[in-house]
Amino acid sequence: MNVLLKNILDVCAGAIGFYLFGYAFAFGHRPNERSNAFIGDWNFALSYTTEVGRDDSGVRFDGLPGQGWHSWLFQWALCAVATCIVSGAVAERCALPAYLAYAFFLSAFVYPVVVHWVWSPQGWLSAFNMSRDGYALILRTGAIDFAGAGVVHMTGGMAALMGAWVIGPRIGRFDASGKVNEMRGHSATLVVMGTFLLWFGFYGFIPGANLTIGTKVGATIVSRAAVTATLSAASAGLLALLGRFGASGGWDVVRGCHGCLAGLVAMCAGAAVVEPWAAILCGAGAAGVFVGAEYVVLHKMKIGEPK
Repeated sequence: MNVLLKNILDVCAGAIGFYLFGYAFAFGHRPNERSNAFIGDWNFALSYTTEVGRDDSGVRFDGLPGQGWHSWLFQWALCAVATCIVSGAVAERCALPAYLAYAFFLSAFVYPVVVHWVWSPQGWLSAFNMSRDGYALILRTGAIDFAGAGVVHMTGGMAALMGAWVIGPRIGRFDASGKVNEMRGHSATLVVMGTFLLWFGFYGFIPGANLTIGTKVGATIVSRAAVTATLSAASAGLLALLGRFGASGGWDVVRGCHGCLAGLVAMCAGAAVVEPWAAILCGAGAAGVFVGAEYVVLHKMKIGEPK
């Protein structure tokens, strides 16, 4: 019930925060002007989206071209994903008023600023922010993050890590000597079912990041993203499962599920540009990073998270 309520707060408080401030900080700029490279500064509370005007050719439009109602809804969905990542890391040991404040602040300011850096044409990391010679400002390519491996998942993950570190582990996570006590989930059936639901949802999350499928090029990109996401998830799940990383050294279905999700998250960045064989390697790398990071965070840093 505690985690479920936090997820409701993520969606509700996040929607209001993203509506009032977040969308403007992420993408807002005055018509025919550029925002700064750090943060957007226009269209708060969708004030410009609700206006009616005409474009340069005299065609009537509702709101700022390219930043209409559909754009806000899709971007809010990504914001909700970043926000809800934290709920599991602080489960059962965070006051709900404090969590409400966190959900609003992350959705209204923290996450949108990162979005502006990478996805806004004016962001300092953006692959769309071109210099005079036609190349992106950073390393001539910019940060390529097709579906939010860094923008969405890393932002939410770092917030979760900081939250778990500040609040501390749940009671019983470590014994008197500091040794980790295994706290297994109560239902492997629900874990597997949730994994397949998330995997299915990623087919909207990753291919959908292309924002269009109505052209031959768009259909090709969407198709490639779906295939590479599948291969990355599969290889990561196999490595996590066959590597026998579980505490007992045997088959661990939950660890296999974790690997699949790690592969999907990793492929969010380059799903539209990598080759299928490279997606398999990316998934394998994601499983290794997941296992290594878990060991460091839990056993070395003593930051206890619920499994």
